[in-house]
Amino acid sequence: MTEGTATLAAERAASPGAAAPRRTLADASLGGALALLALASLVGMPMAAARIPDGAARLQLLLWTGVLALLLALPAARLRVTAWLAPVVARRATLLQPVLVVAVVLAAVFAQVFAFHGMPQFPDTFAELFQARILAAGHLWLPSPERADLVRIANVVDAGGRWYAQYPIGNPALLALDVLTGLSWVAAALIALGLVTGVRALARECTGEGAAALTLLLVLASPTLVLSAAAAMSQATTAALAAWALALALRSRRQAPGAGAGGDVAAAHGPRPARRPSGLGAAGASGLCLGLAATVRPMDAAILGVVLLVVLAAPAAARLPRLLLWALAAAAGAAPVLLANALTTGGPLLFGYSVLWGAGTLPGFGLRGPGIVFGPAEALHSTLVDLGGLDLALLEWPVPVVAVLAGLVLWRGALSTPLRALAAWIVAHVSAYFFYYHHDFFYGPRFLVPIVPAVLVLLADGLVRLVRSAEASAASAGGAAGRARTGLRAFLTELLFVQLAAAAVLVAWPRLLHAGRRDMDAAAAVRDASFGLGHPRAALLVDDGWGSRLIAEMWRAGVSASAADRFYATVDACRLEWAIRLVQRNQLFGLAAEAELRDLTAGAGPGVPVGRPPAPRLRLAAGPLLPECAEEVAYDDERLRVPFAPLLWLNDPEERGVVFWRDPGPARLAWLVRDAGRPLYRVRVQPGPEGEFRVGLEPLLSPGPLRVR
Repeated sequence: MTEGTATLAAERAASPGAAAPRRTLADASLGGALALLALASLVGMPMAAARIPDGAARLQLLLWTGVLALLLALPAARLRVTAWLAPVVARRATLLQPVLVVAVVLAAVFAQVFAFHGMPQFPDTFAELFQARILAAGHLWLPSPERADLVRIANVVDAGGRWYAQYPIGNPALLALDVLTGLSWVAAALIALGLVTGVRALARECTGEGAAALTLLLVLASPTLVLSAAAAMSQATTAALAAWALALALRSRRQAPGAGAGGDVAAAHGPRPARRPSGLGAAGASGLCLGLAATVRPMDAAILGVVLLVVLAAPAAARLPRLLLWALAAAAGAAPVLLANALTTGGPLLFGYSVLWGAGTLPGFGLRGPGIVFGPAEALHSTLVDLGGLDLALLEWPVPVVAVLAGLVLWRGALSTPLRALAAWIVAHVSAYFFYYHHDFFYGPRFLVPIVPAVLVLLADGLVRLVRSAEASAASAGGAAGRARTGLRAFLTELLFVQLAAAAVLVAWPRLLHAGRRDMDAAAAVRDASFGLGHPRAALLVDDGWGSRLIAEMWRAGVSASAADRFYATVDACRLEWAIRLVQRNQLFGLAAEAELRDLTAGAGPGVPVGRPPAPRLRLAAGPLLPECAEEVAYDDERLRVPFAPLLWLNDPEERGVVFWRDPGPARLAWLVRDAGRPLYRVRVQPGPEGEFRVGLEPLLSPGPLRVR
């Protein structure tokens, strides 16, 4: 046995008299479920490549790294590179882990500052930062805007005279630190720190130090996790809290009286000490993390809560005090979202989602969200795409990661209780989201991000065991057949580790440099141009396209968000513009405006989606456009269109200083110029020769009074 094998084995050596974990029905069930997920990911991989942005190019790049890994794996297997590195990693694992923690945090901060230019990147974050600005000013909501067409954005509620984001209060409260400090990277750094330390704690509860170090290396090599943290996405925040909640629950189980005299707990942590804590403190901390997760993503917290309940219910000793403290701490952690809901929506359990979209936001089949018909076929398709997208994006491997994970778990057979909990969390989360109507891709399948820490810990544990097995086979191989099996196992081991290195160096880490979105860069240029504006009370009119104006004008008429979305998705823009103008001329509002729009657009042709930014869903009818419609298109074509939504959060809640408004377009601009009550500047953005943006501010007269909010 080599030194590396001995060191790695010692990390997981059982205490005297401890038995190795036996394969149970739960192990077989979880292994089978993971195998089904692996099969689904293989089927969904080409579907995801066809659906996600630049999916075909991404897949082609990954295949080239796979070819390179195959070529490098042959000499690596002969040189037994992994066998030589394993002892070094095992000896230095404790020192290596803090270095990797710092590296992950720095990578997230680097992406936020240099790739994102301090701007939000995702529509959810646009609304959450708007809510963060409100919280930083000491409010939970603002009065409804008088001109919703100028300032309202998607995912923001405007109901009952109150204006606030549809999302739970947790992530906006974290983002408020950015607003209060004036630093765009504070929330990203805290999320990344919580995520990587939570993964480290979880890995150390479930595996040895060497596998924990490998898990952190996988985190650093995962652009999905690093960029999600850099963008301060709620899924990354939930992933951090879920990792800590699981780690602390497993620690509480290990520390409970009578738990750890043998079995998996002893295997992971060695002999039981003479005196040990009761596990109550860890249980309370786990409950608090779960409650805080409920303030960010309540559905994810509910799924996780079931898994944690099972983990903490055994061993039987001190079960009731442990569960009681856990439940009380969870309730305390969730209290802020219940209080915030009561003060904004009017009910502790009434979330902004339901206020904005109606009752169809919960998981289930039928008419969901903004008028979407959702059934088992749509659920299966979304799940396949999510799992295939996880294969493509998690580690930038052409080798399906979910399939590798399932193969390693099935090869292992018996799982320790901690690893069983991780597998259960993965299966439960994917199963629950099968029934959720909305799925999308942003740095990865974003609704699966909360389970990524569990995926990486299981993967790292399997890879470390694969290294041990390859070393043990090399030491005991005999005969031609034995040497062939040993050579194949060594080759597969080297291939996976070489693939990890190739993908990280050639794809994952360079992706951090180019993770920013072009339209967000243009918005950042507009933000920077506003700093040098001489007039402190000016309003900058940002044109983000005819499609955005159509939806904003429907909001101004009091049309619900779900109805406005349906009109926009089914009626050509010219007919919709004509109908909106008639509604405004007749001064209709709310349900009356919605009914009139329905009558005016009945039988209208759906048109053809333009399919290009910034409004790919905008529909135009075939043939020549009416003059007023051609005027709207020409108005946008005069300059580069810039999204307004990522700029709203920069507005002061009391409208002090420079503010950003949505450009109302050519037909309504004259009225705004007459009544705005503050100097107006129309923003003109053009791309420069070196990829930068040139921003011009065209002054407009505005003598009359108008208060937008």
